Amino acid sequence: MSITFSALWNAHPEVKGDENPCRRPDGHKAFEDQCAIRLGTALARCGYDVTRLHAQFCWYHSKSAGHILRAEEMANALKRTSIPGIFPACKVDASNFEEVLKNQCGIIFFKDYWCRGNESFLNRSGDHIDLWNGSRLSTRFSYLRIHWGISIEGLWSSFSHAREIWFWKML
Repeated sequence: MSITFSALWNAHPEVKGDENPCRRPDGHKAFEDQCAIRLGTALARCGYDVTRLHAQFCWYHSKSAGHILRAEEMANALKRTSIPGIFPACKVDASNFEEVLKNQCGIIFFKDYWCRGNESFLNRSGDHIDLWNGSRLSTRFSYLRIHWGISIEGLWSSFSHAREIWFWKML
């Protein structure tokens, strides 16, 4: 069965208002950054067997829930795996990705675009993986961040600072 972008978008926890789908037994969010978990959850909700992806999963839920812990691991797993409905990855120039990908839909990965903890800008390693609907990511506010260039270091880094952007087109 082929996964459509529309189905993946509608299955995405963030689109449904759940920023943190992976929760501990006490109800609190299990991990600070859950972008890969959200994408894995959406794939699982679309019927894809996420256990086939080679990545580390959370230890609170079964692997079939799709709670992959790291964005780069998810991106590498997607590059190695053929999923019906998801085209092979291509690299996109970070400086104008929003223009290049305008009106295209798919999965997008931003490699090394934000600073973790005490990292400097030059040795930044923070990644993000999400859905791209042709003009924004799964969060509504991402449209303003991307098209108006809103960034506040330490809170919202600029996606155009990514060392690499990978994109998996979907129909």
